[in-house]
Amino acid sequence: MHLSAIFLFVLSCIGATYGYSSLRRQIPNGYKVPHPCRPGTTWDAVGHMAPEYDPTKNAFGKDVREVLKDRQLEWAKVCNKDSDGDGLTNGQELGDPSCMWKVSDGLQGLADPMGHPGLGRRRPHKRTGARRPQLYVESQRWIAGAGGPYGASRHL
Repeated sequence: MHLSAIFLFVLSCIGATYGYSSLRRQIPNGYKVPHPCRPGTTWDAVGHMAPEYDPTKNAFGKDVREVLKDRQLEWAKVCNKDSDGDGLTNGQELGDPSCMWKVSDGLQGLADPMGHPGLGRRRPHKRTGARRPQLYVESQRWIAGAGGPYGASRHL
């Protein structure tokens, strides 16, 4: 019984990893999505609230889930959306502002990604009105732009 439980756990981990990894190939610059708090690094689990993997989906992940059909994403259906509400469309953030990209294009014709489509980065601060990265990650309990781990240690 114990061995079968371990086997099922390993199998579920492989499935979870495969899930977001395969979807990264179906969005422009999917392997180049910037981490909003760590310049020069990427956010691997683009549709999730944590950079590696977290079962909690961010706004982009929820929009993608709505249009998935047989594990295939129709990019045109989420490209013009502004999933994270930061004023930029998902296409603008991922380097495809005209929403013409197709998986077969690879990186051809894409601009560099400008941001993360599921984690807003341009919300004004409540008191000062300044625009800086603010990332609410409930499962990790941190917010970007406030100092500490991943650039944060307190809620703003």
